[in-house]
Amino acid sequence: MKTRWFTCLCLSICLGSPIQGQTQGQHGRIVGSVVDRDTQQPLVSASIQVLDTRHGGITNEAGAYVIGDVAPGVYRIRVTYVGYQAGLETDVRVTRAKTVQVRDIQLRRAVIETAEMVVTSGYFADAPDAPTSTWRSTREEIRRAPGAAGDVFRAIDGLPGVSSSGGEFSSYYVRGAGPRDNLILVDNIPFEKVAHFDGGALDDGAAQGGRFSVFAPGLIDEARFQAGGFPARYGGKRASYLDLRLREGNRVSPSFDARYDLFGWELNYDGPAYLVANTGLLISARREDLGRVLRLIDEEEEGAPQYGDLILKSTTDISDRTSLSTLLIYAPEKMRRTSAHVRATKQLATLEDLLLDNEEARFLVGATWRQLTGEDGFLESTLYFRHNDRDWRLGRANPGFTEQGLTRIDDWLDRPRILHEDQRESEWGLKSAWTRTAGEHTQFTAGFEARRLGLDFDLTLNGVDTLYTFDASDLRADPDQHFILLHPDQMNASFHRATWLAAGFLEASTMAGPVRLNPGLRLEYDELSSDARLAPRLSASIGLHSQTRLNLATGIYYQAPHLAERTAAPANAQLADERAVHAIAGVTHNLRNDIRLAVEAYYKHFDQLVVQPDRASPVRTNQGEGWAGGIDVGVIKRLTRRGYAQVSYAFGVSRRNDHDTSGSYDADFSQPHVFSIVGGYEANARWSFSTKWRYATGRPTDRFVVHEDVHAGVGPYRYGQQITAANADRLPDYHSLNLRIDYRRELGGLAVIGFLDVLNAYGRLNPNYRLFLPRTGTVKSKGIEMVPSFGLRIQL
Repeated sequence: MKTRWFTCLCLSICLGSPIQGQTQGQHGRIVGSVVDRDTQQPLVSASIQVLDTRHGGITNEAGAYVIGDVAPGVYRIRVTYVGYQAGLETDVRVTRAKTVQVRDIQLRRAVIETAEMVVTSGYFADAPDAPTSTWRSTREEIRRAPGAAGDVFRAIDGLPGVSSSGGEFSSYYVRGAGPRDNLILVDNIPFEKVAHFDGGALDDGAAQGGRFSVFAPGLIDEARFQAGGFPARYGGKRASYLDLRLREGNRVSPSFDARYDLFGWELNYDGPAYLVANTGLLISARREDLGRVLRLIDEEEEGAPQYGDLILKSTTDISDRTSLSTLLIYAPEKMRRTSAHVRATKQLATLEDLLLDNEEARFLVGATWRQLTGEDGFLESTLYFRHNDRDWRLGRANPGFTEQGLTRIDDWLDRPRILHEDQRESEWGLKSAWTRTAGEHTQFTAGFEARRLGLDFDLTLNGVDTLYTFDASDLRADPDQHFILLHPDQMNASFHRATWLAAGFLEASTMAGPVRLNPGLRLEYDELSSDARLAPRLSASIGLHSQTRLNLATGIYYQAPHLAERTAAPANAQLADERAVHAIAGVTHNLRNDIRLAVEAYYKHFDQLVVQPDRASPVRTNQGEGWAGGIDVGVIKRLTRRGYAQVSYAFGVSRRNDHDTSGSYDADFSQPHVFSIVGGYEANARWSFSTKWRYATGRPTDRFVVHEDVHAGVGPYRYGQQITAANADRLPDYHSLNLRIDYRRELGGLAVIGFLDVLNAYGRLNPNYRLFLPRTGTVKSKGIEMVPSFGLRIQL
């Protein structure tokens, strides 16, 4: 496979109108608020210090502060308040003649755990209610992640226990589970459709997630991730959760930037809403035409993908105690692969005959109301509506071959619409949580979720189709037949139904000496399966030393079957939720205030897993079970003294058993060894450099044998692939080197910003999966080699 050079030269102009008197000369201002982490109440007279400068300030009665006349640069802010642990906010970037708005800095009450031991804070903000497997990434950390190109889902793959496909897919998998097993929240709204071209076609790529994030670089302000053992307020998935917070619009300084290049265009606005007082507005719109780029680099055979995003977020401070945030996401996409794209294939031995005519659109609108209640609590409620509309048509090209190559398209006997999938999914949701602090050491949170889900699904097979991949358990008319015939009466499905899903939870967090306990209980109800279940959770954190903690967690987690599984056959509607039991134990130790060592062991048991006993039948069952276990080790150094670094290693085994004739096998995303090392250096105010090297054991793949001329001279000459052992072999081990260079220079009233980001710098092909080609009987490795990108931006 040839190297794919996706390069991008971006020229962006940022226009802004400074508010009268907001800055002096070409310096900027820093504004923000300081609140109590548990009650969200403002902290009055907190001390703010911009480290390594003489700048500082004091919060007012609303907990707000303003620091003026700050020179352009990246700063760290330290906050102190009597009776509280000091807080630290890193990566605060100040630009000339602008006001930078910092997210709320949340301080924790200082607790003396023994007579001699007081825990102090550094660069790592611990979450007392989620002590295990928890990590936080800021906007700047996501931006400078080498090889990620600003994509949060590619940026987090260096965290302990997290792996990814290595660049082709904008997705991640955690401790042997798949991308669809992760809970993703966007501004408190469950939203798993976070990547374009998610769903694949008729190959193993379908399970690996989407290719491109719906969030343009720089939109994610903060990402909080937990690899397991998460508290009772989170449910619906069994592997991990990722809480994404979009950047809030600047309430003071407006800015606008635009991009136009070979890929497409992008427009962004960040500033006041003007029509509504005390409101910040963030608008991002873009459209990308990758088909144009594929033609330019002579890779037209891949097809013509197009996608776009429109994201709008507003945040209004209604009063000092009440805020309202709204969010809108619209993300359409198209994928075309016609006979002309097939004919553009340069190596006929690896010709793919798949034809695609796919359209999909995602829509989300939501509003979150936050209200301080009394002096010791707050209420957060979110109402949202989301809709997904998918219209997919899949076919097969049937080209003719000559000694000179392929015949004219007019002579081909194509079947452009063998399979048609028309899917519409809509959901109304309401969720609310009330948190109250009782005394100095105890906090309670109670809440509920209610969702009305509408499902409309039609799958139509137009005529008989042939499947050339099978195993011994698949039903065939003749055991010696080395292919499967799919008939419309087997495959056609129609599902139209609305259903309720509901959940309630109660959590507590209390401290007794050096021990903090976090019990929780979640009750879930699924009308479709008429199933109600309890999911208890428990975590604990024990202070062993001023800088060392022992962290424990366990709990039960449920996950509903995927929409495509539930709607494929009438019997599938009654599928039970998959279940997982987590048990986690780990130690964190702060070697310095900017360096942390984390070691964590885990074991997970799965049952009621959804399996497909016969690939020729859409019927699923809950007869699968499995387990996963391993240990994660990570050392992270935050950005101080111009440098940052991260080293992580994960050992893990994940096994499954479908309780059929195949026995136990490795899970699809089981990679026993994953190692990564990341480092970065801020040379000066202009230049910064970062790199990442990553190694991972190759993912499991099926063992098989190939049969020739399966039609025995009656019909086209084709090969059949018989699976002899599920996931008994592995793809080649993965390793890659990513590089990133950033440049920024102030020239009078201008700021010139450039970057070079290279994924897989030494160009090694790292296959994500293998595709069997029935025409030739060969297997084609699917993956990427090198993806460099660069950009240039000018700010006024």
